[in-house]
Amino acid sequence: MDNQQTLSDAEKGWLAGFFDGEGCVGMNISGNHSAMKKKNTRRLTIMVPRLLLGNTDYPSIMKYVELLKRADVGVHLATKKRGNPKHKQIYLTTINGHKRCKKAIPILIEYSITKKAQLEVLTRWIKHREETYHYSIKDYEMYMEWSRLVNAKGPNDLTLKRLYDSCTAELSPFYGGRGSWESRRMVKSGLCGNV
Repeated sequence: MDNQQTLSDAEKGWLAGFFDGEGCVGMNISGNHSAMKKKNTRRLTIMVPRLLLGNTDYPSIMKYVELLKRADVGVHLATKKRGNPKHKQIYLTTINGHKRCKKAIPILIEYSITKKAQLEVLTRWIKHREETYHYSIKDYEMYMEWSRLVNAKGPNDLTLKRLYDSCTAELSPFYGGRGSWESRRMVKSGLCGNV
């Protein structure tokens, strides 16, 4: 990829090592607020890929952000105050969304060790989302696979049920009977045909 050519192997190795130690791979379940406003749509829950990293060392965080920006990856940087005044301020970086994660993962996965399996599941899921524009049971299965890898407590049963219902939504009269799961991006870009 073009964005990887701007970084040396040592810089990519440093990024992967820093992310392995301090980072977190996320597949966040959230509400599809645009769909909630419309009638007859059932895809009220979506999954959003997210790469998080937090640290108290400002120079390291700035180096991480600078290298990713040089590779044309959008990174959001925020600060968080701790409750105890003796604790240092923490700096949080977020790479959020499909396009940004798609650019960042090839850089991180090459030299990653501890987060490699999680990044591979996220890569497969992003590829699946590009091939099929609607949610299916495969999306739910990949989420469950990722959840087992991170050994997280995960969402409660109600959230998983909403995700499962969203991934198995039937056709509805919304958008001329083509199904409730088409994304706004597909509809606006004309990939769904005339709407």
